[in-house]
Amino acid sequence: MHGSFHFLDEALRDPAALGPGFERGDTAFTVGGGGGALIGRRLWLGGKGYGFILPTESSDRGRARISGGGGGFELGIAAVNRPHALVIPYIGLGGLGTSVTVRNRTAAAMSLGGVPLLPPGEDRTLTGGFWTFDAGIRAFGLYFPGGGGWAAGLDLGVTTTVVPSSYELDGASLSGVAPARMTAGYLRLMLGGGGFFVPGRR
Repeated sequence: MHGSFHFLDEALRDPAALGPGFERGDTAFTVGGGGGALIGRRLWLGGKGYGFILPTESSDRGRARISGGGGGFELGIAAVNRPHALVIPYIGLGGLGTSVTVRNRTAAAMSLGGVPLLPPGEDRTLTGGFWTFDAGIRAFGLYFPGGGGWAAGLDLGVTTTVVPSSYELDGASLSGVAPARMTAGYLRLMLGGGGFFVPGRR
């Protein structure tokens, strides 16, 4: 997943926090699973879930670890439906939650958004979440020698925040930091299996 992630990075680069030495990557690593059904040879209904880790570089003042997870449902149309191949453009709605764990390595309290939140030598975890919209295209290669078999393919798409979300610490909203949001493209490798169900057939 590669794109524009806004997960507290502006607040963390503030000199009162981790400082300008803090950096975070633009590519998150994801792993997950999902499934779906093809109805009437054309209509695709499915869902997925995944976790992610966004790499970061520590500063001499401390460190931050950014991770999270999300999921949702999909609706698509099988533009190509052949015995050994499926191509499905789709759209989807879902949600994504993030957690940012910040550790203070300095001898003074560290501030986020102008508020002293992290005592010296301690870490705190801030959480945020938002709704997401997805659009993409999925291509499967199928090996179904009988009523079922294996499938492998690629998933290419983009996901974006529908409504940005405020970060929270211990259940209280942090108004002094930018809300969590993102827009990112993704390329996923898919491996799995499936089968056919025909009503009335045993």
